[in-house]
Amino acid sequence: MALALEMAALGRLEVWVYTFGPNDKRNYSGPLPGSIQTSQRAELEAIYQALVILKDSLRECYDSCVYTCSNGCKHIYRHSVVIKTDSRYSISCVTNWSQKWRRSGWTNLMENPVANADLVQEILELMDTTDNDVYLE
Repeated sequence: MALALEMAALGRLEVWVYTFGPNDKRNYSGPLPGSIQTSQRAELEAIYQALVILKDSLRECYDSCVYTCSNGCKHIYRHSVVIKTDSRYSISCVTNWSQKWRRSGWTNLMENPVANADLVQEILELMDTTDNDVYLE
C-alpha cells in the first residue's frame, strides 16, 4: 500500500491511497478535508483512508475469514496489514508519540494542544477496532 499527496488547484492538498495496485476500485483519491491544509495532515488522512478501506475490504471477506475450531467455537483469521508511507512524522505520531499524548491529555511538552490530534485519535480508534494486526512503515 503506498500513500502520496499532491497540491491541487486553489491550494488544497489531494490525498491518494493506492491499496491493491493500479486501477483497483479500492484505491482512493480525494481532497484533504477541512481548513488545515498541511502535508503532515494529508499524510495522516491518507493513513486514515487506508484504514477505512482495510476495514471495508475485510468486512467483505468476513465469511471466508471465519473458521470453527474443534470445540465448536467460531474464530476469525487475523491478517497482518502493513501500511507504507514515507512520512516519518505520521509513523511517529501513531506509533510513538500518541502514547505520551494520551497520558498528557493530548498536549505537547509546551502544554499546547497536539497538532492533528483529532486525526491521530481517529486513526488509533480504527486500528484498535480492527481484528487485524496493522503496522506502519
